Amino acid sequence: MNIERLQDIDERLFVENDLNGECIYYTDEDCQTPFNGIVYGMCGHPPRLDYECEIKNGVKDGMELIYNEDGGIEQASQCRHNLMYGVSKEYDQEGNLLTASVVYNNSHLKVVSATTEGTYKIEKYAPQSTQNLPHDICTLLALPEQELAEYELIPQYAMFKNVK
Repeated sequence: MNIERLQDIDERLFVENDLNGECIYYTDEDCQTPFNGIVYGMCGHPPRLDYECEIKNGVKDGMELIYNEDGGIEQASQCRHNLMYGVSKEYDQEGNLLTASVVYNNSHLKVVSATTEGTYKIEKYAPQSTQNLPHDICTLLALPEQELAEYELIPQYAMFKNVK
């Protein structure tokens, strides 16, 4: 499969906003044909990669990577329908894991952080919040701290590396 990778300001992309103000990407001026591929953004002087995300049917659906000023990954998140959905991880400047979270529609339901001893502890978790959640989110919430921290994020389009 040949996946297109376009900068967010590329003139071949046309944008509308969803109800949350997030971009919906199209390949035509009438915004009828949704874009599928990778969208990335640049910032700074000299320009550096700021973020990249997998787009399916015009919206974030798959992985989103946000980069720090040194080009390392600052945050890696699974997305669905333009919302964080699944596992999200944050890293320090050296690439060490700071937190791993289970996220449902942008709400962080469970947050696990690294300790100085090399273990992980729960920072936030409200078990009562698990009622009426989708099965895949409940499965992620049931993961022990270590397994959540080690959960591998796998991109759909294989255009950027898997994130541990």
